[in-house]
Order: sequence, then C-alpha cells, then structure tokens
Amino acid sequence: ADYNGFVPNSDPHKASVSPGGSLDKESYGVTGTLTYEINDDLTLTSITNYQDNKKFYFEDSDGSPFRQGEFFSDQDAQTFGQEIRLNGSTDRTNWVAGAYYLDLSGDYLSAFFFPDFVAFANITALPGSNFKQDTKSWALFGQVDYELTDALSVTAGVRYTEDKKDFDITGFCDSGPNPATGVALPVITGFG
Repeated sequence: ADYNGFVPNSDPHKASVSPGGSLDKESYGVTGTLTYEINDDLTLTSITNYQDNKKFYFEDSDGSPFRQGEFFSDQDAQTFGQEIRLNGSTDRTNWVAGAYYLDLSGDYLSAFFFPDFVAFANITALPGSNFKQDTKSWALFGQVDYELTDALSVTAGVRYTEDKKDFDITGFCDSGPNPATGVALPVITGFG
C-alpha cells in the first residue's frame, strides 16, 4: 500500500487512474505545385506548402486513483515552405537550379500537477516550462548531370543553406495556497 492506503491491482492489464488521460490533435496542410514550360528545354516549377499543427496532451502519471501526479503539454506550430526551381537540358546535359525558403514557428507549454500529493502538502506546485521556437532557413542549390557516353555520366552539385533559430524559454513553478493554512505561496518564474 502507498501512503494513501492504495493497494495496486495485481492484474498488469488494469490501471487505476483519476482522471483519465486525453490526446487532442488537429493538423492540416496544403501544398500547391505550379509548373510552367518556358520552352522545350526549360521548365520553371514552384512548390508552396503550409502546415498547421495543434496538440493537447494530458496524462495521469501516478498510476493510482488519487491525483498525485499529472502532466500536460500543449503545442501550436505553423510551417511555411517555398521552393522555386528551373530545370533545363541540352543534348548531353540535364541541370537544375533553385532556391528554397522555410519558416517554422511554434509555441509550446508543458507542466506537472501534484494536487493530492501528500509530500507536497506545504507547496501545491505547478512546475513547467513555456517556450517559443522560430526557425527561418533559406538555400540556393544547383546540379548538373553530364553524359560522357551513353553508359556513363558525371554529376556535380552544390547547395548553400543559411539557418536562423530563435529559442525563448521560461521555466516556472507556480504555487497555490497552502492547503493547511490557506496562505498564498510565492510564484517562481523566469528561470531557464
């Protein structure tokens, strides 16, 4: 038995939870491709992509009917990508040149609850973190395939990529009132 007097079920396929967990996900995306044949040897292609992802996750982590340990996370992220490329060919050569851009941003939150945990009777704590991540990336690329013979060809390519990533995190430990005295406890925030 634990300190609350709870005796776990001996069946490994049964669990005691309070409350039950949940997972709520919502994702959508759209991709568009436009192709324009400039002439018989040149083709211009544009590929545009947008995605939006939201997720909320909650779990009862302690494995008992008491609310001793709970975890949740929340995310809201968007992605935009754009590629433009030009393909060409001659009698013995195929080549491609292009540019790519990516913009990814997301807001994320995660925290733990210990509402009925006796060991935290003097501090009803809510430790967690809130962070934002932004990524911007662009690239230039090119590739040439040259046929030396009908059975042998050589390929050369180059790509330059530049990334910028920003990451901002705030850790926190929000404390509610002391259950025994009702006195509000301090909120600690801003570390991390």
